[in-house]
Amino acid sequence: MDEPKFTSLIVMCLRKKTVKVGGIAKGEVIGIAKGVEKEKVETVIRMYKKGKSIEEISDATDLSPQQINEIIKEIQKNLKNE
Repeated sequence: MDEPKFTSLIVMCLRKKTVKVGGIAKGEVIGIAKGVEKEKVETVIRMYKKGKSIEEISDATDLSPQQINEIIKEIQKNLKNE
């Protein structure tokens, strides 16, 4: 299953609080959703470190520019605290 359809399935399951969808338990769906989100954050970090623009990062991750800026802001905040 391609990522956009899979992500849509996860969102739909979470919104409806479906206990089982195609044999996938709710906990598994939540775990998968967290994994997809973590991968997107890691992609934002990698692309930001390589000097990619917010627009390029947005295109690659399907995150909004606002979401990307929030992630970058959090990264910079954590670096200052280290």
